This record gives sequence, C-alpha cells and structure tokens, in this order.
Amino acid sequence: MSPEEFKIEYLFRFEGDTDPGDEDIVYGIISDIYNVKGVLTSAFGIYADSVSAEMIKKLSTH
Repeated sequence: MSPEEFKIEYLFRFEGDTDPGDEDIVYGIISDIYNVKGVLTSAFGIYADSVSAEMIKKLSTH
C-alpha cells in the first residue's frame, strides 16, 4: 500500500491552552482500492514528525 492509494476523509486539530506539546492532528484516512479505513496522528508545529509530515503531503484531501 502506498500513500497515493489513500485519501483524507476528515481531520481534527487539537491544541492545548499553553503548551505547544499538546498540539496534535488526527486524520481519518480511507482507501477505496483496498476497502479499508484508518487513522493517522501527527504532532503539530515544532514537534511534528518528518515521516508523518511527508506521508500527509502525499495523501490527497477529499
């Protein structure tokens, strides 16, 4: 499976009141090809994981 075979169905962004470490994004992803759904989470801002960021760039937004 590759990121191009998935699309983002929805996303939720969570932010803490004062701590940048509390920021996170949750993506609901789906593949019509494989008939599967999943969840991808990623830190936001300075704590973002470069692998997750690269994967998210490759996913298409629906």
